[in-house]
Amino acid sequence: YDPDRTNLDSQHIVGRAVDLRRSPAFDTFMRNNVIGDTQSTWLYRGQPGYDLTYYGTPIRVIDETINNVWHIDTKPPR
Repeated sequence: YDPDRTNLDSQHIVGRAVDLRRSPAFDTFMRNNVIGDTQSTWLYRGQPGYDLTYYGTPIRVIDETINNVWHIDTKPPR
């Protein structure tokens, strides 16, 4: 999380989001174990977004290559 970013849409300020730094191993984990076969159905600033359910909780995952992170939040799916 970048504390200089105050965009409320990111949900960081209210504690419902996390940005996880990318690495080749973590990218592989996210693609194989979290996203799997799910197709991106929306874009966030031109980056693919995924609506998933994790242990019954709806989550969104954004593949934020621009910021070198995977963004995950619990904001309800679109």
